[in-house]
Amino acid sequence: GHYLGYPGDHGMIGKANRGRKPNGKLRFTSPLDSLIHIPLIVKMPGAKTCGKRSRFLAQPCDTMPTVLELFGMKSPSTNPGTSLVPAMAGRKIKPRRWATGGQFGSMSWIADGRHTYTSWREKWNQASLPHLFDVKADPLQKNNIARKDKAMSLRIHKALKKKLLKIE
Repeated sequence: GHYLGYPGDHGMIGKANRGRKPNGKLRFTSPLDSLIHIPLIVKMPGAKTCGKRSRFLAQPCDTMPTVLELFGMKSPSTNPGTSLVPAMAGRKIKPRRWATGGQFGSMSWIADGRHTYTSWREKWNQASLPHLFDVKADPLQKNNIARKDKAMSLRIHKALKKKLLKIE
């Protein structure tokens, strides 16, 4: 059979998040959920989940093990990702509490399906700027609740740090 895959693009972060600053640098003001929830569309022989959206919390590092498994290859043990092939074939896949990702040196994010948290910096030596959103109560992510809900922010920050340390 034939496979067809399309990993979606979330667009240019700066453009999606209010354009550029007067000096021409990208402006990144919030971790909009639309930037971290990007589609992965796969057509595969025998799939039982055609046209269905998964609730599984996938992350960017799941792409490689998924593609490798589709072609009968194993993912390196150093890859923290999970193959999504079982889910695409209609089988159960162990749920994840958190999904993470980011951009080396500037932004890291973590999401649990209800909350999205990021810690980012415009300069490598700049202090981290936390953003926490309740995407159910605030789907447009206009209200950063990181300072208002410090306990939640700290709990999610610790989860992000723990996941990132596992990857090192």
